[in-house]
Amino acid sequence: MTIFDQTLHPLPLALLRNLSGQGIKYATVTGTQAVGVYLELVAAVAGKKIRVLALSLMTSSAASTAYEVRSTNPGTVIGRIFANSTVPFVMAECAFGYFETVAGESLTIKDITGSTIYVNVTYAEVG
Repeated sequence: MTIFDQTLHPLPLALLRNLSGQGIKYATVTGTQAVGVYLELVAAVAGKKIRVLALSLMTSSAASTAYEVRSTNPGTVIGRIFANSTVPFVMAECAFGYFETVAGESLTIKDITGSTIYVNVTYAEVG
């Protein structure tokens, strides 16, 4: 068993940070965008990828709403999320990450309905 086998031996993010030298960072974003407009969650860092380690999203919309997580607008779709005002979307911490941007691009989210969204993201800059 290796120390990175999350099924048998999950590692907390703080321990992984110490093992790998990655700094864990956090961002909280609240915003209302027009339909189809991108909201920046994490700004681009030259030569670095933004790897999402955890994410939660809540919306003011009562209807289930789709969101696209992307590299810089209108970059590659790297995740789709569905949430509504009574059921938040939560990706619990994963030391290996769920997805990442292209190096040098920001992490954005597109709201399809124009509702207010509340996003918390835990990420690491890698590259």
